[in-house]
Amino acid sequence: MSEYTQNSMGLHGDLSFYEKLMSLPLFHGVTSDAITDFAEHTALEFRKYSKGDIIVRSGEVCREVICLISGSITTRRILHTLDLAIHEFIDAGHIISADRLHGRNPVYQYDVIANSDVGIMIFSKRELMRLLQSNDIALMNWLNMISASAHRSSAALAGAKYNSCSELLWSLLEGFTEPAAKTIEIQLNQMEDSPKLGPDDIEFLKPLVKSGMVKIENNKTIRIYDRALGLKLLANS
Repeated sequence: MSEYTQNSMGLHGDLSFYEKLMSLPLFHGVTSDAITDFAEHTALEFRKYSKGDIIVRSGEVCREVICLISGSITTRRILHTLDLAIHEFIDAGHIISADRLHGRNPVYQYDVIANSDVGIMIFSKRELMRLLQSNDIALMNWLNMISASAHRSSAALAGAKYNSCSELLWSLLEGFTEPAAKTIEIQLNQMEDSPKLGPDDIEFLKPLVKSGMVKIENNKTIRIYDRALGLKLLANS
């Protein structure tokens, strides 16, 4: 991993840089003038990672805003109580664990790994608060982001008991994955002696596999290619 800090000098006229900022959910609908002002008056740190590098480790304290501005990442979350792991594949235009900056438990809940050559932009919580106090659109964007995260966590807690494969998958998608995830991979049964997917589970998943939305590998890995559609189909199953 290499890192460097870039100040406002050199940002002028860099349209690709501003396009990258505008792709972040925090800046959706924010005027170009406001984004320019933010870039010119904010201490922005830039880091580059190579494929396989660890960007964030589960359990680390979240103290700053980490933005994925180029490349793609994989998140890796281990749910020991359910004996499974969840991997998400997320492209640029994403803020990593925005909700972790707030609340009583400000630690990352998953590892973040570079899935390609990755560009990261970082700025402090103090700089974030300055932006939110000065721009109502950015404030609404941020509140929408963290409220959506809170809703997902509540949904996961509410679905703590699972009576079927569909209930489990719906709760995992709704409670533990990001809407920005391009592909989601659920690896069941992390223990060597744990059972694989049963016949009833395989039968339930057949229509989803046939639709091309889901792929099953070795009766232990479920790969989901459309989160929104998956939630809709599972909710109606």
